[in-house]
Amino acid sequence: MTCIVAIEEDGVVYMGSDRAGSNGHTIGIVGSPKTFTNGPLLIGYTSSFRMGQILQHGLVVPAHKLTWDVDRWVATDLMLAIREAFQSHGWDEVNSGVARGGYFLVAVAGRCYEIQSNYSYLRRVTGEYATGSGESHALGSLHATRGEPASVRVMKALEAAAEHVVSVAGPFDLVTQGAP
Repeated sequence: MTCIVAIEEDGVVYMGSDRAGSNGHTIGIVGSPKTFTNGPLLIGYTSSFRMGQILQHGLVVPAHKLTWDVDRWVATDLMLAIREAFQSHGWDEVNSGVARGGYFLVAVAGRCYEIQSNYSYLRRVTGEYATGSGESHALGSLHATRGEPASVRVMKALEAAAEHVVSVAGPFDLVTQGAP
């Protein structure tokens, strides 16, 4: 289900999401955005509404010291807090000693992070991100629209995903973090 798209550009993160809810057989439009803020974080989620609810309402974001390396803070303090929130709310799954969470995008301090289910993160050199069932179409659109304004590119990527993926649908939400 879904498509979350983000562009990191000049210390600003533009993040957009669709409003589809799908079980693979049916689709419905949900009333709440899949992008939201929690303290200093801008989060866009896919995979599970329950996971998104925990990230929005159950995650206690650890103190962030601006003098500390942001990548290190995300990899250590933030990932620990996310895992603890998932565990305490019954979302974290452990199989054969390996913990699994979910897939989502997090922006903090003008940087975007693609969070993986094993609590690692990716940072793309292009500054272009997409996750969810519409990921491939959205990334193709982002590539094809380089040179256009970031907010326009995010919306075009969501539209491309919605046109080609049955589990992606508008309306679309766009949130920015940082001073444009």
